[in-house]
Amino acid sequence: MASKNSDQYNTDIEHLIDKDYSKRKKAADEIRSGKFTFTYDPSKLIDEFLKNGRNAKGKIFLPLKSDYHYIIADNLLMSTEMLKEHKRLTHKYPEAKELFESVKIVMKSFWPTGNAIKDYKFYRSFLNFDIVELAKKVSIELPVTHDAVKEFIGHDKVDIDIAIPRMMHEYSRFFELSEPVINLVRIGLELKRGNTSPDRQYESWQNIRILKSDPDCGPLFGCLDEQIRHADIRISRRADKVARKIYLADARSGKKQTVETYTFDECSNMLDLMLNKFSPVIFSSVLLFSVTTLILLLVSHEYKQLLLALGR
Repeated sequence: MASKNSDQYNTDIEHLIDKDYSKRKKAADEIRSGKFTFTYDPSKLIDEFLKNGRNAKGKIFLPLKSDYHYIIADNLLMSTEMLKEHKRLTHKYPEAKELFESVKIVMKSFWPTGNAIKDYKFYRSFLNFDIVELAKKVSIELPVTHDAVKEFIGHDKVDIDIAIPRMMHEYSRFFELSEPVINLVRIGLELKRGNTSPDRQYESWQNIRILKSDPDCGPLFGCLDEQIRHADIRISRRADKVARKIYLADARSGKKQTVETYTFDECSNMLDLMLNKFSPVIFSSVLLFSVTTLILLLVSHEYKQLLLALGR
């Protein structure tokens, strides 16, 4: 029995070794061609596996070992696409590079120990949403929104009574989609500042206040505006077509009072920043960080040792 276990252990070691990355390349080719597809969610299975650590038992975890190179290849393919998106955005919007770099620095605060397993588990403990699914949703929504607003963004002759409500509605939609990511970046910023146990969930206005107050990256969150975000629900609008200004008023206290005034151009610029720069940058940055964190786990010695213990 000992000899059989020893033979299996050596076979498993040989399976995981990929010095020339030929196994990884073959896996990537099979994923791209459709020859291989996952019948389970690797990241969720990994999370469950890590909860048990060396005590993990059961055949349910065996695909993490047998499909090891496919899991790495799949995440590397995803990271490659994210890097392409980074390059496209920074080429089109050079100022986006500053936001990319700031978010990257903030997110690295989720790697406090240098141990791949501990850092992965620490990060995942704060990640209370499916970043991949959310990014897919955004990628679907963006073309629809661009099509809806392209008729009036940047045009001089538009009916403000029609354009402003539509612009604010689209702004609000993307604000809502961005909320969980904004909350996560806020947590990273607090970790960076030295708070080792930040609250896992804040109200939107609290997240924005903290992010905007940061001397380094605060200005990068300038397009986040709570008043415009709530203009569809609890804030009333009044447009002055002559002055090309929009007045937002809050009447919840029983007395209507103006809470903010914008020019039409300011509203247009705010929406443009949200749709074309902030949302794509913040989502792709956090998604790339998530994928990188997983890849660092997969290639780590500690994780491979856990895999070798599977089925023994």
